[in-house]
Amino acid sequence: MATEILNHAEAVDGITGALAKARAMLAMTYGSGAGFRELSEDMQDDYLWSVAELVDKAYDHAGQLAGGLPARATPAA
Repeated sequence: MATEILNHAEAVDGITGALAKARAMLAMTYGSGAGFRELSEDMQDDYLWSVAELVDKAYDHAGQLAGGLPARATPAA
């Protein structure tokens, strides 16, 4: 039971941590996100790929809570 509670807490922490980082990173891309738009296309792709990885991490943690979620699509390289 204690391990189950710990796993639940770890999953919730993983979700909130990953989404907080993704949210902060996305905030730099819109509105006055001039700095992001000044990056090269490759740098923008890498930046957004990092955001996608954080969202995937949150999805995986949500799957732990839900007892499994459908496999996530892999972005085309």
